[in-house]
Amino acid sequence: MRRIATIFFLFIPTLTLSQGSVETVSFYSNSLGETRNMCIYLPEGYDPNDTILYPVIYFLHGTLADYTGYVEIYHYLDSMITNGCFDPMILVMPDGGVGPFDGSFYTNSELYGDFEDYIVMDLIAFIDSNYSTNSVRWKRSIMGHSMGGYGAMKLAFKHTDKFGAVVSHNGFLEVVFGLYSWVDYILLENGTGPPYTYNYNNGTLTNIAFTCAGAFSPNLNNSPYQVDFPLDSSGGVVDTVIARWQPNNLPTLAAQIPSGQEPAIYFDCGYGGLFLEMSMNMAFADSLALLNLDYAFPLFPGGHYNPDRFSISLSFLAEAMGTINPCDFSAEPLTGQSPLTVQFNDLSNPEWTITSWEWDFNNDGIVDSYDQNPEWTYNSAGSYSVELIIGCDTVYKSRVREDYVLVFGGESALLFDGEESVVTVPASPTINLTDQFTVEAWINPFGWGENPGTGFGRIVDKDVTRFFTLKSNPVLGDNTLCLWLFTQSGGNSFSAIPESSIVLNTWQHVATSYDGPAGEVKIYLNGSEQTITQTLPPSGALNDNSAIDLMIGNSASLINTFDGVIDEVRVWNVVRTAGEIQSYMYQYLDGSEPGLVGYWLMNEGNGQFVNDFTGNGNHGALSATEWVTGAPMGQTDIYKSLENTVSHNLSAFIYPNPFNSSVSIKYDLSWETFVEIDIYNVLGQKIENIVRDIKPAGENEAIWQAHNNPSGIYFYKINTAGGFKAGKMMLLK
Repeated sequence: MRRIATIFFLFIPTLTLSQGSVETVSFYSNSLGETRNMCIYLPEGYDPNDTILYPVIYFLHGTLADYTGYVEIYHYLDSMITNGCFDPMILVMPDGGVGPFDGSFYTNSELYGDFEDYIVMDLIAFIDSNYSTNSVRWKRSIMGHSMGGYGAMKLAFKHTDKFGAVVSHNGFLEVVFGLYSWVDYILLENGTGPPYTYNYNNGTLTNIAFTCAGAFSPNLNNSPYQVDFPLDSSGGVVDTVIARWQPNNLPTLAAQIPSGQEPAIYFDCGYGGLFLEMSMNMAFADSLALLNLDYAFPLFPGGHYNPDRFSISLSFLAEAMGTINPCDFSAEPLTGQSPLTVQFNDLSNPEWTITSWEWDFNNDGIVDSYDQNPEWTYNSAGSYSVELIIGCDTVYKSRVREDYVLVFGGESALLFDGEESVVTVPASPTINLTDQFTVEAWINPFGWGENPGTGFGRIVDKDVTRFFTLKSNPVLGDNTLCLWLFTQSGGNSFSAIPESSIVLNTWQHVATSYDGPAGEVKIYLNGSEQTITQTLPPSGALNDNSAIDLMIGNSASLINTFDGVIDEVRVWNVVRTAGEIQSYMYQYLDGSEPGLVGYWLMNEGNGQFVNDFTGNGNHGALSATEWVTGAPMGQTDIYKSLENTVSHNLSAFIYPNPFNSSVSIKYDLSWETFVEIDIYNVLGQKIENIVRDIKPAGENEAIWQAHNNPSGIYFYKINTAGGFKAGKMMLLK
């Protein structure tokens, strides 16, 4: 509910998310007698003046953190709300820190202050008074980590009228049991004995024991720490202190939960926690089982802090609060070439009596189908968001999947994730690269590869020949392209192009060739032969590799994943010349070219295989790759028609090529003459005239600004009184 605020508060923006936002808020707590801070997540579209009442999750931080931490939970929550997993909600993370130790344990203590009352009385009242909240207990949950996991369970068990569900991550859920498991470690941390003298700064478990004592057994008359420590100087447990801890022990509180008021309970724990909390969590689970209380308790490999668990616990709370979105759907296929027919399937919760379905297949606000499981054909390339609205009586729920269907206009490619992606082409005698070979590909690298130091992002790998991006090497340089060869003589050789030649997030054509008899390596970038640095010049044929798989985007060991997009891979068993590489790098081949033994266009757009268009049947199997838009390629006919025009007394130089937004066309004239320069697209259509004027003899320059023209192949044609000059350019945005 929402009432007029009577408590002063200050808003300070702290974190902006893709949809919702997080603010820092200050308010005065009567229970603590001081101003306290908190962080509040508000979902996208939150309006304090609207009539929507939002569920609220309270998150209690641990001893090693504060209310400004745990930023991952905001991102998980924001993403899950944005993706329609559950309805919008508010999350509040209050400050539970206090001296002289490492936290309050969210307990009323004469040493720390009344932190339990601060949460259940002051904080909840403040939030309900100043935000549009649903104050029904089942619409309010509490969760926490470490010390906050204990605090969440304690407050949920003691105040069942306030909270309908509770979550703990690696919490101290059985502190009395925990203390007994800590004893030997505490004694080791505090030197030889007996007698033992316990110092707060002596170690991790001594520290946490003092923090617990400040909450459960404070004694302001006991200097210097003003607590009754649970161990005596001989190293034994003090029964009278444990008797003071016991009323705050969670199994004791669980036994006092009124029948019918049990909250939904979830807690989890990583095997490798800092505070031996796994044993505490297991003892706590046994106690709940004896009390016949329902709970969920997964154990998992992990340490004390495991933010990836937040998606699981948030889903648990959302279900307990009844905010799980019943609307859901799937589609198949999600990628493909235009026209693409997609089958949509309603996966909404069958417990809802759904009476209507409204599908918007391109998120333009227009209903495209009222069928439950419709089929839709996309006739144009693009990325499409899809929305489904279901109706149940007078209640409507919707789910939008952003950029859900990707339709290609002829060009697709494969995205490699830098972790485990690969295309495996089974071994074949037709791909046995020994005496001579050439490898070509279009690449758009996002990073240098899986290895954090060297990169080693494989483009093509056949064990004896490895073509990859190189992040750093003291001999070969940084941010470069490398070929690694293993010859029959037993030697291995690295060849690399100049440093910083490869540019991230840009399409580039790369090629390499090896002539075994001549011992000659060549590497090309965007059709231009590069100067190479070699560790050792190779000599002779490579080892027989007819029984070795060819890997695209990774190595056979699967530890050298390419990071980025690969397209149009060609493997030849001959050495291609610079002229041949330049002439055909922008153009599709027909697959029958002499020496072409493997050709993967990657234009399938969906599925788990890429086809070899040579007729050799060297098809590749995909693993952990993703279909994306590919490098723009041209057709040979257009270029040849322009290429065959007359050209004399005229030369031209294009730079840069490929280009991003503008390109320079420099040309030399033998005499003053009338010049006309036209730009054509890949279909041979003239799209712009950039020069129509008399130009002087000598060097001249024209600039073409691509503006809104899409990425792709373009052609320039220079017309003069004495002849013509045509050439090809590639626009990459």
